[in-house]
Parts: sequence; C-alpha cells; structure tokens
Amino acid sequence: MPRSTVSEADRQLIADAARHGAVFTARQLERWRAAGLLAPNARRALGRGQGSTSAPPAGAAELVIWLAANARPGRRPGDLALLAFAAGLAVPEGTVRASFAAAATGVRLPVEASMPAGAAPEDVADAAVAAGQRFTIVPARMRHIDRALAQRSAAWTGPGPPSWTLAGLTPG
Repeated sequence: MPRSTVSEADRQLIADAARHGAVFTARQLERWRAAGLLAPNARRALGRGQGSTSAPPAGAAELVIWLAANARPGRRPGDLALLAFAAGLAVPEGTVRASFAAAATGVRLPVEASMPAGAAPEDVADAAVAAGQRFTIVPARMRHIDRALAQRSAAWTGPGPPSWTLAGLTPG
C-alpha cells in the first residue's frame, strides 16, 4: 500500500519525542496505530476548500516516548497496551479492553488438561476446587516491593532493625 507523506502532526510527535531522547520513524507510528496502540490524529477541516489539518491526540507525546523506550521485537502489542495503561498513559480504550480480555481468557488451569475440550467454565472451576487448587494473584507492584525488600535486607549491615518506608521501596 503506498504511503502518503508524513503529516505535520506526526512530524510534531517525532520532534517532541526526539527532544526527550526517543527516536522512532513515521513508519513506526503507522505500525503502532495499526496495532491499536496509538489513536489516530484528530482531523479538522479548514473550511472553504482549504483542506484539512490534523493534531496528535491528547497524551500521544508521552505514549510514543514510552513506546519508543519499551517496544521491541517480540513484544506483543497487547502486552504493551496493558503495560502502558498501567503506567497511566493514554492508550485507546478498545485496545486495553481487548488486551485485558485476551489475557484473562488465556489463563489455563492445570485441571483443564484432563477435561474434555470445550468444557463449561463452571465445570472447570468445580474441578479446580475439587482438586484443592488455590491461586493468589499478586500484583506486579507488590512483587516489586518484595524484591526491593529482599535486596535491601540482604545488604543490611546496620545495627538493629532497618526503618524503611514503603515510599522508599516503590515509586508513587
């Protein structure tokens, strides 16, 4: 498919990101839009046969800077969408919803291997309870705090117990 010239809005995004040390191309912007990671530019008619102009959507500059730093070959767009959303960035809502639904429906319990294909979710849940399987989902932020505590505890050589604060262990 032939590409048109790079829009002024995309040039603006690339220039803003470059000032923050992020480097990517207009083609990469196209790929991120095709994957649903970046909302299309907002178009506005100039009126009276003057054509139209476009502007990046709100929050796009922060998102493309984040994507330039975190997107790399092999990273699935759905994973990137959830990570960017967790970081508080303006990822399109439809992409986040679809990525979350795919992640949630992609979970397979060990008891499902012994069940017939297409078993009802209620039957899978009953089999997991009957097998005594218990799961606890630990948020990534809590895992980060646990790792930070373990690292600091291993390195602690001071007298008495340490007096760390939660704010010192995790950002935000």
